[in-house]
Amino acid sequence: MGNIEIYDDSEIISLMKDLNQNNVLPKNGLQRNSTYYTLVSYINHTIALYIGGSYDNVALFVYRADKEIEILITKYHFKDSYLQTCRDYLFKLSEYLLERNLLSNKASELIPNKYRS
Repeated sequence: MGNIEIYDDSEIISLMKDLNQNNVLPKNGLQRNSTYYTLVSYINHTIALYIGGSYDNVALFVYRADKEIEILITKYHFKDSYLQTCRDYLFKLSEYLLERNLLSNKASELIPNKYRS
């Protein structure tokens, strides 16, 4: 049997859990007509894909979530703790994937510079 490297991802898992707590999610964030719905969906796609080990696709949704955060800030002038929590999560998740070389070169390019150490 080959060596399988185990990574401690407990901090990322903790952030994933936090993002889906009722006191963290934006009010009505899970309703399809909510302004936050797309971001909440993208964040939860990263969670599902991460758990499934589909790391290149996680990078795609990190990219999409970041773009959605920018829309919420620039178009709607949102400034709330959920957006900052999402940014913190995306930074930690990206850092984890990049430091452990879990992404292909093409997927790595999708990670915005702001989420790189």
